[in-house]
Amino acid sequence: MALTENRAYTVEGQTRLLRVRISNSKSTPKVLYRGSILAVNPETGLADTAGGSASAIPCVLTRQVEIAPGETAVVEAETGRIWLDCPAAAQANVGNFASVADDAVSFDAKGVRLGMVLDVEPGAKVLVDFGYRS
Repeated sequence: MALTENRAYTVEGQTRLLRVRISNSKSTPKVLYRGSILAVNPETGLADTAGGSASAIPCVLTRQVEIAPGETAVVEAETGRIWLDCPAAAQANVGNFASVADDAVSFDAKGVRLGMVLDVEPGAKVLVDFGYRS
């Protein structure tokens, strides 16, 4: 389910800030919330919350943004080692790859591959290395 409010996230170590473009082709304003997981097309620089290709760069939106109909906004997103909410987090997930579909982290390889799980807080959070996706 897409986010309906800002979500806190934390980072570990050095991260990279990316300036990405998000388009709104709908007839109503598009609101994206802080903590939304985005997939950036490396060829176009366009980001979206809905899936992406295997080459998409995963990142997290740093602030809430509202995009008017027919407009494109340039926003900042962060990538690196990021702690994400994950009620299904278990110690057995360390070393596995996490994926995301509709802003929910999972381990079933559906959706966009985020990266390798480095650490967990069981039942609460996972630390994902967004740069390790091979």
